[in-house]
Amino acid sequence: MNSKSKLSSLINFERELQKHLQKKFSKAPRTAQRILKKSIFYTFKGKSSHFRPRLCFATTKILGQNPKKILPWALALEMVHTGSLIHDDMPCMDYASFRRGQLCNHLVFGEDVALLAGTALFIESFSVLKSSLFDKNRKDFLELLISTIGFQGLMSGQVLDLKERSSSKKEILNTMHLKTGVLISACVLGPGFLWADSSQQKALEKFSKNLGLAYQLADDYQDEKSVQRKWLFEKGMFFLKESSEALNFFGKKSKDLKIFISEIKRRFILKPENP
Repeated sequence: MNSKSKLSSLINFERELQKHLQKKFSKAPRTAQRILKKSIFYTFKGKSSHFRPRLCFATTKILGQNPKKILPWALALEMVHTGSLIHDDMPCMDYASFRRGQLCNHLVFGEDVALLAGTALFIESFSVLKSSLFDKNRKDFLELLISTIGFQGLMSGQVLDLKERSSSKKEILNTMHLKTGVLISACVLGPGFLWADSSQQKALEKFSKNLGLAYQLADDYQDEKSVQRKWLFEKGMFFLKESSEALNFFGKKSKDLKIFISEIKRRFILKPENP
């Protein structure tokens, strides 16, 4: 059993995430509400590497805590990520046909329901913050979730990607950070708010920011139409190196987080995994 499988087995997080969502959407008496619920679960339960939840769990483990403790935060971020995928695939955005090994949500439930399903996942992610886990740091987590989703994060990144495709390498990296990196960083910063001291938080912040940029660079590198493959590869390797160096602070404890660096490095060679 590889390290990814061990962590997945330890958490059994896919079942737990489904269980949490099932509680939230269990009461849907009207037909229309049931359709919305079905649309949400359709994409949420699709094939996925669960990169972001696993990153939450591994960060918690490196800080000496039981990974299961961070489940509510992992759930919130997976809801945000899944909502963003539903929207990203729609005709007004990337106009994709397949996601996570199946037809995209809008092709099964229609654009109207898909739009509402993605939006519902964004909004309902905030309900997870009711957990007692966040009692002492609720303000920090609320601000982090808002900045991850909103004007300082995903939404701005997507607009820049759609409407302002810059040739400036600096602007390209900024778009990548907003569109992809902020969510990956949130997976690491959340556990850091709860259990890391200031020095650990600084190391985790550097690790996660560089990891997020490398993740998106690897995605773009896999696009055969890309005319900047050499630059994407070189920058990706640079950010992975920076990410790895940040983990030196944790010594041997960093092995569970270095797995993610290795996964991204392989993405510069292999075909894309399900996001």
